[in-house]
Amino acid sequence: MDNKAALERIHTEIIGKDLFRVLRERHGTQFDSFISEKVTPIIGDVSLINLGLTDNDSDSHKDVNAIIHSAAITKFEERYDLALGINTFGARNIVGFAQTCPNLEILIDVSTAYVCGKKTGLIPETLYNMGESDGGIKGFDVNTEKKLVDNTLLDLTIKGASSKEIRDTMKQLGLKRAKFYGWPNTYVFTKAMGEMLIHEHKGNLPLVIARPTMISSTYKEPFPGWIEGLGSLANVSILHGKGYVNLINGDGNTIIDSIPVDMVANSIVTAMVANAYKPCLKIYHVCSSLRNPLFLGKVLDIHYQYFAKSPWYKGQGTLVKPKKIRLVKS
Repeated sequence: MDNKAALERIHTEIIGKDLFRVLRERHGTQFDSFISEKVTPIIGDVSLINLGLTDNDSDSHKDVNAIIHSAAITKFEERYDLALGINTFGARNIVGFAQTCPNLEILIDVSTAYVCGKKTGLIPETLYNMGESDGGIKGFDVNTEKKLVDNTLLDLTIKGASSKEIRDTMKQLGLKRAKFYGWPNTYVFTKAMGEMLIHEHKGNLPLVIARPTMISSTYKEPFPGWIEGLGSLANVSILHGKGYVNLINGDGNTIIDSIPVDMVANSIVTAMVANAYKPCLKIYHVCSSLRNPLFLGKVLDIHYQYFAKSPWYKGQGTLVKPKKIRLVKS
């Protein structure tokens, strides 16, 4: 990727989104110049040491005051090699880069509350120690996982495996390793390992780890209802509205912990200000279930009421009448 491609990506994938509508209306024809004064893309790759930055970018370290690390692969069943490179060693590489920034005031790592795996009850705001597995299995080591991935890829290459075979094998390997050590999927497993590497290499960095739960659409800012892509709740809502889902295996009293994305952003900014210049580690769970729990049964009732008032229309204008979803406990 060159600088031109990086600028195009900023405009098409970020600034060009409807999220920036309010700023675009406020600044009118001056919007582009307003953004260019504040946003400059730098070509890099978090999966590489020093983020893949060239010698030409070395002086930029001196100008860095704050780092927010939110780069991640969030698919639950992603290829193990890709998720390990971004979610796990990407966190390690960010810490390494941060340690070269002499004027750094704060580093924020955006993790996930689900690194806790299958734990229940109150979850402590502490980090996993290196080698500590959620299932209590001994012998767990992040570097061993990296060697396993590298050796598996090498074997597949030697055997002349197709791209599909490599992709499927890497996905299966990630799930297998995650479940063996007690995590439900590749995403949270690799994020947990990323926290382990942060813990091991952080030194005296002013560091905050934010652990949001399921991120949902904006509550208020810059306007209600915006979200990038579809989250788990949105998928269920759409399938319900289209008449594809009438039965769910679940308990209506189950708490669905969801937090609006603007609240997550505000919590990150607040954590930056509160912990700048402090050579210590702070962990914040960014969630809602303790003070404002949302129950699965309530969520499904809201979906039903919405589509009863604003039904979905199929092709040729055929009305889809929603039905109440039945919950069946396993």
